[in-house]
Amino acid sequence: FPGRTQQFVKTSGTTGKDKLIPESHMSNIARALIQKLRLAQCMQAVPSLGGLLQNPKTAGKCLLPLTNAPVWSKTPSGIPCVSASGLTIGQTGMDHLMAFPLFILLNSNETARDYMIMRFAIESPDIRIIAGNNAGRLTSLVRMAQSNQEALLNDIEQGTIYLMDQVDPDIQNKLTDWLKPNPERAKTLRTLLKEGKPFTPVTYWSDLQLGLFWLSASVGRY
Repeated sequence: FPGRTQQFVKTSGTTGKDKLIPESHMSNIARALIQKLRLAQCMQAVPSLGGLLQNPKTAGKCLLPLTNAPVWSKTPSGIPCVSASGLTIGQTGMDHLMAFPLFILLNSNETARDYMIMRFAIESPDIRIIAGNNAGRLTSLVRMAQSNQEALLNDIEQGTIYLMDQVDPDIQNKLTDWLKPNPERAKTLRTLLKEGKPFTPVTYWSDLQLGLFWLSASVGRY
């Protein structure tokens, strides 16, 4: 689009180094329109989602976004370098439905960031929608959760994060309102595991209705 560069969108593309794509204010307008079309398509595919979005107080933490932080850095002149997925999720107006606080995406340690995503998401039994780009991202998060099963259950039960020493101080300060002991949820999950259920989404998100991913050549494998 013509116009002054408002932001650079960082993308890895298919091959080579990361690229920075310049965008004007028209890009945000186009992105917002595409988001509305995408949401309309989702509600057509799963009509019950309309009720969730219209009654957010009863929907709980029903949306798990597999996204990057909105802003990575800034150029020397102050123009932000951003992620497309972060911008998109920021335009939905659904922060209150997110399974985790989006500020944890800014954590500098990726291992702790991914752990926190699943720690908060598994605590919520209300996840109905998972939205991301590559389905492999979900696969890696599920496998990570399986490797840390007992730590996750203990953290949910006690309202803690066992990797807190790998969480940036400013993010630690913001987590207070999100860290509440939830022994009932931990007990429910442990009971299901004792019954032989796997520690995968089919067990901890039994009401899952919709997954949104790129229709790439790899999606069938995942």
